[in-house]
This record gives sequence, C-alpha cells and structure tokens, in this order.
Amino acid sequence: MAPSPLAESLKSIILLFFLLLPYAVTLLPSILKSSSHTIDLLFNLAGLITIIVIANLYYLMSHQGIGEN
Repeated sequence: MAPSPLAESLKSIILLFFLLLPYAVTLLPSILKSSSHTIDLLFNLAGLITIIVIANLYYLMSHQGIGEN
C-alpha cells in the first residue's frame, strides 16, 4: 500500500524540524542576549549532541527498517 500524501508531507515537516533544531539550540543564547561564555558553550554542546542523536536515529531507522510498513 502506498503511503498517503498526508504522511509524506508530515515526514518532510518532521525532517525539516530536526534539521533546524540544532541551529535553533545553538543560536538561543544570542537570541536571549546571554553574556556568559559558559552558557554559550553549553548551548553549543547541546546543539552538537542534538546533531549526533539525530544522525544516530536516522542511521538506525534507515538501516534496520524501523518505521517501515
């Protein structure tokens, strides 16, 4: 059975969200006008960890058939 158009559009929206999430986390201190270098570093590390987690989830989903019918 072919996936519905709604499922395909939701998949692209979710993918876009996860692609933009690390950048949003990294830019959050500048948006909040943070003056602490420690907070900037913590948010940069959180952005890096987010990228690593998303990459690992993508790898697992694409190589082990998770999420497929």
